[in-house]
Amino acid sequence: MVRGLLEAQLRVRVAYTLGYVCLDGYRLCHTPIEGLEQMLRTGIAPGSRINLHAWLTLPSHEIMDPTFWAVFPAHALADERQARGLFLHPDQMSRRSYHPQWVGEGFVRKIGVLEEYEGW
Repeated sequence: MVRGLLEAQLRVRVAYTLGYVCLDGYRLCHTPIEGLEQMLRTGIAPGSRINLHAWLTLPSHEIMDPTFWAVFPAHALADERQARGLFLHPDQMSRRSYHPQWVGEGFVRKIGVLEEYEGW
């Protein structure tokens, strides 16, 4: 839903991106490539959890992460908690870096975890 709103307002394609976040050298939501390949081969069992983080990436490489503060409240900066999200270019991030492992919805569709939103 957020991606559609951003694309309409900014008039650019926005990429749904999956991967992990490094914070002060520590990997958050990291799944090794071998684990992702296994999920692609076999899918995941209903109710299973996957250890990946999702964000949106603009063509300018800016990151739009509306969930970081909610998923990792202890690691979010005060202004992120106040704004309820993150919208920065990677060069502006001092303690955190984003590491994409998959771009697009293909992975989450293939393993069976993407739920379509029919609201609004």
